[in-house]
Amino acid sequence: MVNYRKEIDGLRGLSIIFVVLFHANFFGFEGGYIGVDIFFTISGYLITSLILQNIKNNSFNLKDFYLSRTRRILPAYIFILTIFFFISLYLYNTNEIKNYANISISSIFFYSNILFSSNLIDYFFFKTINPLLHTWSLSVEGQYYLLFPFMFILFKKKKNYLLILITIAIISFLFAQFGGNLKYTYPYVEDEFTFFAMPQHSFFNSFSRAWEIILGCLSAFLYLHKSTNNFKNLFLDYFGFILIIASLFFFKNSTVHPSIYTFGPTVGTILIILFLNKKNFLYKLLTSKTLVFFGLISYSLYLWHYPILEFYKFFNIYNLNFFEKISCILLSIIFSVLTFKFIEKPFRNKKAMKSFKFIIIISFSYIILLTLLFFFKTYSNTFETFNKYLHIDKYSELIDPKMEKCWYDPINKKSINDSCVRGNKQITEVLLIGDSHAGSIAYSLEKLFYQKNKSFRQFTYNGCIPTENENLWGKRFKCKEYYNEIYGYIKNNNNIKKIIFIARWPFYFNGDDFLLTSHPNGLLKIKKKNKKDEQKRLKDMEDDFIKYLNKLDNLDREIVIIKGVPEAGINVPTILSRAVKLNKNIVNFTSQDYFYFLDRNIKVNNFFNKIEKFKNIQIINISNIFCNINKTTPKCIIANDLKPYYFDHHHLNLLGADYLVKELNKLNIFK
Repeated sequence: MVNYRKEIDGLRGLSIIFVVLFHANFFGFEGGYIGVDIFFTISGYLITSLILQNIKNNSFNLKDFYLSRTRRILPAYIFILTIFFFISLYLYNTNEIKNYANISISSIFFYSNILFSSNLIDYFFFKTINPLLHTWSLSVEGQYYLLFPFMFILFKKKKNYLLILITIAIISFLFAQFGGNLKYTYPYVEDEFTFFAMPQHSFFNSFSRAWEIILGCLSAFLYLHKSTNNFKNLFLDYFGFILIIASLFFFKNSTVHPSIYTFGPTVGTILIILFLNKKNFLYKLLTSKTLVFFGLISYSLYLWHYPILEFYKFFNIYNLNFFEKISCILLSIIFSVLTFKFIEKPFRNKKAMKSFKFIIIISFSYIILLTLLFFFKTYSNTFETFNKYLHIDKYSELIDPKMEKCWYDPINKKSINDSCVRGNKQITEVLLIGDSHAGSIAYSLEKLFYQKNKSFRQFTYNGCIPTENENLWGKRFKCKEYYNEIYGYIKNNNNIKKIIFIARWPFYFNGDDFLLTSHPNGLLKIKKKNKKDEQKRLKDMEDDFIKYLNKLDNLDREIVIIKGVPEAGINVPTILSRAVKLNKNIVNFTSQDYFYFLDRNIKVNNFFNKIEKFKNIQIINISNIFCNINKTTPKCIIANDLKPYYFDHHHLNLLGADYLVKELNKLNIFK
């Protein structure tokens, strides 16, 4: 057995505090996610120490290793996953149950990190409640535990597996730094490599994390061979602690991670492990009863705290206030203590829980949980109980049925010549161009054009307006090339008389990083950016767009620019169905504060004031269509009674698009 080091539990305790306070969005802990990096490094150290000690004693075998890991991880994991699955059955509609079941299955088979990365989930920007998002790190560790011991079997000599470890660590780091974090701004990719180069993928990727664990492994070699004793008076432990604390306070959501920056918490952890002096204050701190206590319950606390915070958000709808956060954390600690005492400790006891008995219990629990998950994933639609609020959530599916066919797809590189003609005539006089906001009204516009015996050609490209600004798009997005093709098409087709331009304008001027706030209707909060860089980005974008509009204006075609579709800031169908289920005041979830809409559009309005001089351009402000500004408390409508106008947090669904097109038709812009 490896000698117990109390300070390691203290370091674990510090790490779990960082993680919990980060997930609870406490001020000053924006970099608290480094706690996971510390866990990875500690795990590498402890597991390698255990294996090396067993090899030294000629007692290492795979069966005992995997049994010990299983005893450590699975009992509490299965128990808590089961608890929260039954909670999800009560809270969620059928679609949400299916999604939760799918994530649960990926979690208990330790591949949830792969699921999250393949779905391009952003760990730092949660648009939907995902109580199991934190399981990604357990999946990374589970994959490491599965593969790592074989290296010691395959490579008998110490020099061999040391060389292998160092080689893998270097390649893994290079992948994280130069491959896994190439910062493409938008998730359209041209080849397989660029997909794996996306930050979302890198964050969850096991290989881009391998070097963090291996650093812990290498520290075990150094510590066990007493290679560090002569350096313990050089205050390297304090330097390591400073690296950790500095990372905590200086790391932000925007910090590229994992990357060279990740050396801060990982190297800091190693320096403490290797060089901690038992005579100094840092040792007393890390061996204090409080930190050791949190270290002992750290695993259970990690499992409990995030689902509790997320499920409470379900009830609360909006972000939690200070007292709600504290309450959730205290509840998590209480449950963690009970889980540690009555589940973790008993199952770790080899004498009380003999291998055969343990395997039977775990296998039986696995089978029951998996059966439940697969059953509800497949058949939950058959239960009327779960369908009670599904009619509201179904509005998230009311989208353009020709989306895949008619929206420009850079992956498949469709030519603009393959774009859709929508209506009942092949000769078109109207173009619909813009981003996904333009695409979201295309089907409703098509129905109107059928009535008018007319047609239009659709040029819509998600997240794209005419600009050469690579700081906005990235080199591979190719907005410039796309819109240049459109210009050439217009120039060479004299039958085009009118161009209708629609886009999500606030996104281009402010970004997509608005967050849920505690305000019942005010949901837009813009993150701070570097002021100088932001001003340059904004100017470049405006200049590019004005140049393009000027070129179109010189072609003497009628140009109609539509602005003013409010961004809901919440997934309207999901939140509305939840509000109904929880008997919340529905009014708060069918409208948005008008003043937040105005704040979001200040830069947009300033820009459009600059282009009113163009002779052929007409700007249509549709805020009056959605917003009632004559009331004492002005509101923007995001749902009609219990019928959402949006299929997510800013795209109109077919109901909302029908309403918009109907109102626009009254303005005679489609004549």
